[in-house]
Amino acid sequence: EIRVAEMERRTKEFIQRSGFEMEEERQKAREERTNLKREARELEAKVEEEMRKRVKGLEEKLQGSMDGKAEELKLQKLERDLISRFDSKEQKLRQELKDSSEDFRDKTEKIIQELKDRGGEVETFVQRLKELLRQL
Repeated sequence: EIRVAEMERRTKEFIQRSGFEMEEERQKAREERTNLKREARELEAKVEEEMRKRVKGLEEKLQGSMDGKAEELKLQKLERDLISRFDSKEQKLRQELKDSSEDFRDKTEKIIQELKDRGGEVETFVQRLKELLRQL
């Protein structure tokens, strides 16, 4: 009976010790799981922050690129407008020059004609004058 009681006692101690050890292992496992969850959240936050920084950098580069492209397009439009205005003014000046040339040609022909007409009058006057001088 003493041996049976001793065996029962040892068995109870073993069960208690095993229970304590299992409880300790469960506690360690809970702590490890808690630590892993915390590390996972920290890593996730770190990765998320890094991604935000990268996205922001890319957005800034893209915005800079878009601003540069917009400025380039604005300059191209301005250049086209200036060329168009220049061409328009050049065409207007050419037309004015052509009109002036035609006016000048017309006036020159008119003056030449008047000189011819007057030249004829002068010749007539000179001939009459010669006749009058002969008669004298």
